Amino acid sequence: MNARLIGNGWTRDAEGSRTIRSLTACMLGESTANKKAACLIANTIEDNLIRRHWPHGAIYGGEAELIKCFGVGRTIVREAVRILDMRGSARMRPGPHGGLRVLVPEREPCAATVASYIHLKATEAIAVHEAQTLLDRTCARLLSREGKNYGSAKPDLQQIFSIAFSLFGSILADLSDLQSRRASPHLAKGYHSRAEQIARSVLTTHRREDWLSGIRIGSASQLCERYHADRSIVRQAIRVLESGELAVAECGRGRGLRSQTPGPATVSRLVSCYFAAHGFAPADAMMLFRALAEEATASVVHCAEPAHIDRFARSLDTLRAADSATAADALRAVESCQFAALNNPLIDFFLLCTRVYSTYFVGDVSHCRAVDAVYLDAARELLIAIEARDEDRALAAERRKQAALALALSHPWNVQAS
Repeated sequence: MNARLIGNGWTRDAEGSRTIRSLTACMLGESTANKKAACLIANTIEDNLIRRHWPHGAIYGGEAELIKCFGVGRTIVREAVRILDMRGSARMRPGPHGGLRVLVPEREPCAATVASYIHLKATEAIAVHEAQTLLDRTCARLLSREGKNYGSAKPDLQQIFSIAFSLFGSILADLSDLQSRRASPHLAKGYHSRAEQIARSVLTTHRREDWLSGIRIGSASQLCERYHADRSIVRQAIRVLESGELAVAECGRGRGLRSQTPGPATVSRLVSCYFAAHGFAPADAMMLFRALAEEATASVVHCAEPAHIDRFARSLDTLRAADSATAADALRAVESCQFAALNNPLIDFFLLCTRVYSTYFVGDVSHCRAVDAVYLDAARELLIAIEARDEDRALAAERRKQAALALALSHPWNVQAS
């Protein structure tokens, strides 16, 4: 009989609203504001499965157990289950010994969703070949087995290539298809149900510029009439869009569903689910991130302009002056500014999802100002090296920065600076 995994990180803040507190959410800048309970429950279940190394085939809990655990009604729990089913994370199995069964997310739907997100966010054509070149150089760096750069532990290259690089390759291919208009967006891989088809059609009916400006899509009744679907199907479609942070349903006359700009949290969690389900070791993810960051840093040394260097310097000043309440946002801004010269959201995403995945296994910790102190010293040295166009010095500073940050965050795997 399958083990039942009921349990969560579902807590209440000072105002009594339900929130998720984690280092991962802190790094992503993820907020629970305006999120529906069903979306929060789905996220919480996935976060727990990632931390438990994704026990495929196990039963998380039955419907009644989920209702009791999360303190919500049957309708909300069923909406959360539909979101998990749509993502390929879990599916409700009927019967006396049934419950929410943990699945293994597939690569193609995951890659298609990430590619669609990056395509939607980009304001201009993305240089896919530049991201591919960075991956090729990262692959060569890992194959060189430079032990002095990765400490005493050696990466499992087979895992890195078969899990992470294969997913990244699919994302690159899907994004190339989207940009060359070879793919039909409303028939993108991984969208099979009527609700998912409606959600995709709603998304692709409008121009990207209009969608990102926050247009009114329509009320549930209008969507029912437009797509000749009953209210339950349309409601599922709305939840699909909301779970991806693509839209928000507003109450009141003349309001309804409104488009919004998605953040990276949803697709980053999707990748983390895929990594965990396929057995990607957190230590290997951290090593992959460090190799990616070193290659990206080497590129920045050669292409950064004075404006990029100045922006990086100002972000470090902001971090130094930040208090505990604003330090997390300032730290994220520094990481963004460091690689801004590359102007490639694909590279940004590869760095983000590999860095974030490892944080699920660090534990829920408060942001510590001691982290900023060790980070700032190495980051200042990195800034000086970029300004001097000194690649060797920049790479050495990047390695010290990542090693210091890992130690400050008490990673279970400690890396050594060269």
